[in-house]
Amino acid sequence: MPLMTPADLHKFLEEHFPQVAHFDLKVEHLDDTTIRVRLPAHERHLRPGGTISGPTLVWLVDLGFYLLLLGRLGPVALATLTYAIPSASPSP
Repeated sequence: MPLMTPADLHKFLEEHFPQVAHFDLKVEHLDDTTIRVRLPAHERHLRPGGTISGPTLVWLVDLGFYLLLLGRLGPVALATLTYAIPSASPSP
């Protein structure tokens, strides 16, 4: 059972990361192993052709993982997290 709710996570972000407020980010679901975070796409997130940029996607994954851990650990302002996200590599 998570120690924080989606509302708790929103409040934590507002208090510790006020720069995130203008993104209109929504934590829609949180349980012990999953989180669903929604970021409305704005033109500043798009590449030519209308696709979401890689940096936007990586930021959202990074933030989602951070919030999932906070949900499990409670409201602790973690300074550093180390994890790896394997990326697709070209086939031989």
